Amino acid sequence: MSEGKTSRQILEEALLAQFDDLATHSAYADLLMEEGDPRGEFIQLQIALDNSNRPHRELETMRVRASEIRFAHEREWLGQLATHLMPPRRSGRVDPVEPNCTYGWMRGWLGRLSIFSLNARLVEAFATAPELRMLQELSIAQTRDVQRPAPDLTAWIESPYFHRLRMFRLGDPEQANCTAEGSQAVALVTKSASTLERLELLAEHTDTASLFTLAMRNLRELRVDYADRYPLDLLAMNSGLRKVERIAFDPRPEYRTPVEGQEMELATTSLEEIRAFCHAPQWEKLNYLRIRLTGSGDMFCEELVRSGLLQRLKNLDLCQTGMTDEGARILAECHNTANLKQLDVQGNQLSVTAVEQLMDLDIKVHAAYQMGNLMPPDGNAGIGFGGGGIDVQIEDI
Repeated sequence: MSEGKTSRQILEEALLAQFDDLATHSAYADLLMEEGDPRGEFIQLQIALDNSNRPHRELETMRVRASEIRFAHEREWLGQLATHLMPPRRSGRVDPVEPNCTYGWMRGWLGRLSIFSLNARLVEAFATAPELRMLQELSIAQTRDVQRPAPDLTAWIESPYFHRLRMFRLGDPEQANCTAEGSQAVALVTKSASTLERLELLAEHTDTASLFTLAMRNLRELRVDYADRYPLDLLAMNSGLRKVERIAFDPRPEYRTPVEGQEMELATTSLEEIRAFCHAPQWEKLNYLRIRLTGSGDMFCEELVRSGLLQRLKNLDLCQTGMTDEGARILAECHNTANLKQLDVQGNQLSVTAVEQLMDLDIKVHAAYQMGNLMPPDGNAGIGFGGGGIDVQIEDI
């Protein structure tokens, strides 16, 4: 035993280093049960419930028992967080108001935390809560509204917690308008760079230059919306992203907060950056790509084909990128699309003829709301017209 450390401390440090180690979780549960701590049984039950091969009746019995233990002891386990996470118990009443925070237990630890609206009071309370030391998943839907600015996250950045996250989402994916401030997001992400597997920053003022250079060696999904710029060349040089399977970038300029007296700038890119990104060697596992940068459509089509990256993709989204018939021709003439299942090119400048060329790839194509005064040739059933241009929606080819 390490000098000065209890068995509980040693096991907790091991869990911090490797939360997926079921043997350590089981040993920790045994220790707690020996000490008469009911959380030991709760941990054992949660581990057992992860095994769906058990008989249904046995699983249901364990769920009931786990719920009984949780109901009896949860407020104690949450410690100082109970005030913020658990509403007061009211006999015979159901509070119709949705809670601001929801949470979930993972192998007996507070593993998931979802905050609808983050405020300064919650930042202060959570920064010093040891109950969050094993937190794996953190989601924050809103950090600002018309009545108040975003809270300062310095306390979280300096906190000894929030450093082993596997999933972090900032911003509300269900809302069109931006709901979060991202100026401090990268500093918080940096704490968990080595453990993050899924990262979604749906926030304004995200420092993408710093973000794209982080060595996030376990990252599998990266989504960044509402950013001012997307330096793809920096991302291309980041060799620590070899596990990435999904990338989604959408600046959404029409939904960002306007600044009085300033014109909203569109996030663009260059051929050099696109070429560097598509030819980067670390995208061996990339199968989903959504990049909606203004004016990039045709360039991406050409470089995706030239680099061979297109042949690894299952889903490609180039909506609102200014893609023209030339880009469609490049894709349509490519013979390495065996894995491609879905192509989204809505909101571009494609003619009906170009859409038909893409249909010949034998994949699902979404091509609604093409811009311009393009008229379809005769006999194009299934291609309709909207108020502003061609509205093509092709579901099953």
